[in-house]
Amino acid sequence: MVHIKDFYYRQALSKMGEGWFTTKYGNCLKGAIAGGDLNMRDILEVIRKSGYSRYLSIEFEGLEDCRYGKKTSLGNVKKILQEI
Repeated sequence: MVHIKDFYYRQALSKMGEGWFTTKYGNCLKGAIAGGDLNMRDILEVIRKSGYSRYLSIEFEGLEDCRYGKKTSLGNVKKILQEI
């Protein structure tokens, strides 16, 4: 199974606000709807080119409503997969 999860990423220039957490190296992450700062198009293209054709799982831990975050993430991933 392939697990899809996205984050907003900021280099540690200063402490970020609510919802952000610090990585081991001092950078900041916050859960995002798929389509955040990670290059989801490139990631999904690598998965597709590998020949993988089974299940994808979506995890969402952003600040938005969880039903909205999961539904929007799924829609974004489906749209990207149709385009690549």
